Amino acid sequence: AYWAGKKYIAARSISPKKPRVFLSMGTAESSAGESSSNIYWSEAVASYTAYLSAGHAANKDLLFAGVAGGLHNEAAWSRLLPAFYAFALDPRLEANPLLLEHYPPQASVREAQSGVGLELRQLRYLGVRDRLQESTNLLQWTTSDLPGVSEFWEETATPIPTENSRRFWRVHSSLP
Repeated sequence: AYWAGKKYIAARSISPKKPRVFLSMGTAESSAGESSSNIYWSEAVASYTAYLSAGHAANKDLLFAGVAGGLHNEAAWSRLLPAFYAFALDPRLEANPLLLEHYPPQASVREAQSGVGLELRQLRYLGVRDRLQESTNLLQWTTSDLPGVSEFWEETATPIPTENSRRFWRVHSSLP
């Protein structure tokens, strides 16, 4: 509420840690007519500029929704909710770190359905980079990226070559 705390953003330090920030301001917001609306708009733009100066990336971790003719009321805010939710609650950015922390992918090796060879079966998550690593001696590892998935979570089966030599396998999952 820029009208309640004029120069608020200038008086505080902005963390370079970059929390996601959604700012909105309507050009018709005011408490005493047109002159106060211009003051509020200037304060909103100054806040946006301060976040940019602190290293926030526009449209990535900082979004400014300036609404031409927008008022300060529930009807105006409800029109912004879809944009706010899409920005603030993007499951590829928010859910997967928690998902990986609390439910890391569990891989298992089973006989392939064809009866020939083995396959790595695991529940994989959208937006997570999975790599299959192979070694014959546990000291040197060869890494290959597994193809991405198109669903939020998807069970996959990856064929594993079965040769006569002893091999070790591991899966590494990370966010890009």
